[in-house]
Amino acid sequence: MTEGLLVYNDGIVIPNALQSKMLEVIHHGHQGITKCNERAKEAVWWFGIGRDIKSIVGRCEECQMKKAAQRREPLISSPLPERPWDRIGIDLLDFKGKTFLVAMDYYSRYLEVMELSRPTSFLVIAKLKSIFARWGIPLEVVSDNGPQFSSESFSNFAQSYGFKHTTSSPYYPQSNGLAESAVKIAKRILRQQDPCLAIMVYRSTPVESIGHSPSEVMMNRRIRTTLPSLSKNNETRMYDAKKVQEKHKASQQKNEFYYNRRYSPSSLPILKKGDRARIRTEKDHAWGKQAIVVGAAKTPRSYDIQTENGVVRRNRKHIQRVPRDEREKRQEIKDEVLRNNVIENDNCNPDREISSPQFNYEENSSIIETPNESAQNRVAVRHDGTRTRSGRLSIPPDRLNL
Repeated sequence: MTEGLLVYNDGIVIPNALQSKMLEVIHHGHQGITKCNERAKEAVWWFGIGRDIKSIVGRCEECQMKKAAQRREPLISSPLPERPWDRIGIDLLDFKGKTFLVAMDYYSRYLEVMELSRPTSFLVIAKLKSIFARWGIPLEVVSDNGPQFSSESFSNFAQSYGFKHTTSSPYYPQSNGLAESAVKIAKRILRQQDPCLAIMVYRSTPVESIGHSPSEVMMNRRIRTTLPSLSKNNETRMYDAKKVQEKHKASQQKNEFYYNRRYSPSSLPILKKGDRARIRTEKDHAWGKQAIVVGAAKTPRSYDIQTENGVVRRNRKHIQRVPRDEREKRQEIKDEVLRNNVIENDNCNPDREISSPQFNYEENSSIIETPNESAQNRVAVRHDGTRTRSGRLSIPPDRLNL
């Protein structure tokens, strides 16, 4: 049965005309790149089959939408502010049918919990004003994207009081981890028979990451509690800010070590403006329709994405980049070579006007020709050409493609 067939490494060599059809057969069952390569390895072969399998799997709509969620990225720890109450995190807490406003200082871990009669932006602003009256206005307030914090009235409040309002990435509470931690602590306090006593005990207990209690850092003294202590321990005294910074940094490094060891995270590629992408959060069952990357957002690892419903902000973990097909890659390299040639000509003759060259390019051509170029200056570019560190264009040799 193999008479008249060209065989290479126990595989039938497929001619160009049949490669597209054979790729569809290999991809039956919508398996991944590795499985498709294993399926084709002992059956068929042609030059560049691995690259073509990667391309067809990457462009498959069903494979992209049912792709698994992306793995975690390395932990980014929030830097410790220079002084207490410079930066605070806020969030809302629902407990036994009631709503509470929770605020925590990034430096001292001082906690404020205030009940709201209704979860409105007006009442949230009123409670924050009373907190600011005691401790002053912070430089920065970090919150999620709840309607109480994303309203126009809250934006006007931040502008009039002169503090920076930063919101975390939607559907990514980890980016506002301090406020999430504060909510857990507040819930435990509210479950106590005497919540006021419980929050006082919390404020007077030393925090391991800074070596002092929140009240001691905020007021430069230890507060008197139900626990007996010497009177001299309650005297006013200054804490060592340098030691606090060092202890906090050591605690962060320890947390990052155990986090990375547990989850084995890896950094995801940086997205560029104009990249095609799909979005999926924890509430979604599959990746959504294709969208366009508008650009990087202000918060780390976040991007603005243009979807059919408008521009949204998402964390990089929730964004899957759609692979480009070979035609787009070839066109990008051609544009780059043309741009470099125009820049070189412009540098040699700064007073000469440069007109846009016209390409004589066919679909299957691998050669770019600029006007009036000689055979010696002709640039041959394959679709898989890459740039080296020095910027030189590395062009693979042409091989026989049966």
